[in-house]
Amino acid sequence: MQISFSIDKKLILLVIMVSVITLLITAYLSFNYGEQILRERANDLLVGESTARGNAIRLLFESQIDQNQILTNEQMIKILVNELNQTPENEFDKVRESKLEEFLTQIQAFQTRVGFSMGFEDVKTN
Repeated sequence: MQISFSIDKKLILLVIMVSVITLLITAYLSFNYGEQILRERANDLLVGESTARGNAIRLLFESQIDQNQILTNEQMIKILVNELNQTPENEFDKVRESKLEEFLTQIQAFQTRVGFSMGFEDVKTN
C-alpha cells in the first residue's frame, strides 16, 4: 500500500509543521521569560522584606543602646555601682543586700520616666 502525496497535501503538512514548531518555540520562550520574571520579583520581595526586618532590628538595638546609655548616666545608679565596685570582697554580699533595695527602686523610677521597653522587668542579682 502506497500513499500518494500531492502537492496540496505536502503544503498543508509543511504549514502545520511550521505552525506547531513556531508555537512550541513561542511557548518555551514565554515559559522561560515568565519564570525569570517570577524569580526576579520573588528575589526583590525577599530582599525588601529582609531589609525592612533588618532595619527594624537595627532600630530596636539602637533604641536599647540609647536607653542603656541614659541609664548609665543616671546619677544615683552610678553612685550605687561605684559603691559596690569599691566594696571589699569579704563585705560584698552584706553590702549588696543592703543596696539591692535602693538599686531596684532606682531602676523602677527610671522605668517610670523612660518607659518599660528596656526589658528591666526581670532584673535579678545573684
